[in-house]
Amino acid sequence: MTQWVRIGGVSEMPTDGMAKECNAAGTSICVARIDGKLAALNNECPHHGALLSDGMIEDGRVVCAWHGWSFDPQTGAELRNPLGAATVYPMRVDGDDVLCEV
Repeated sequence: MTQWVRIGGVSEMPTDGMAKECNAAGTSICVARIDGKLAALNNECPHHGALLSDGMIEDGRVVCAWHGWSFDPQTGAELRNPLGAATVYPMRVDGDDVLCEV
């Protein structure tokens, strides 16, 4: 069963081109702002478990700091490995609250 969980305020979210870790009901979420839009992915890289929030944003993708795996923030698809997708979580802004569905 999914639920909408507050992960922070709008002012607490990363600036454009950055990512940060947020907690959603015990789930570690990588929140990235890419071209002005927020995206939420599971924070654990499916390759070797690195935190995606420790990576960077490059060419509109979330890039893992350990081995360079690159994830589409909207679909979670990895650039070179179709079996290595990250989970993407729906997000919404409600007033000053940023909510994530987990």
